[in-house]
Amino acid sequence: MSKPQEVLFNPGPVNLTGSVKQSLTKRDICHREEDFSDLLNDIIATLGGVYDSLEGFYPVLITGSGTAAVEAMIQTFTPAKEYGATLVVSNGVYGQRMAEMLQYQEKTYSIDENDWDKAP
Repeated sequence: MSKPQEVLFNPGPVNLTGSVKQSLTKRDICHREEDFSDLLNDIIATLGGVYDSLEGFYPVLITGSGTAAVEAMIQTFTPAKEYGATLVVSNGVYGQRMAEMLQYQEKTYSIDENDWDKAP
């Protein structure tokens, strides 16, 4: 009898596909090795091919948690205080976390708070 597949409903870690699990059985690659550089360049080239309109732009990989990626996005794409404000549509922890990041970055923002089970 086969074991039923686990399905995770929390915000990370996420379920891994069979191909990802298989790749985890391979040897570790040091970030200073040519193999790592080749893999990184392949991923960046693939990401660049996802959208036709990215000419002149370069995809950037961010290693870290989802929160790290959100913080990098907020730091990069939200205006400084003197140039405008950011609207955070929040329906849970991540929206509240975004507002907190903006507060620490001393940026102007408004928050539209909603219950997690209701559409904003």
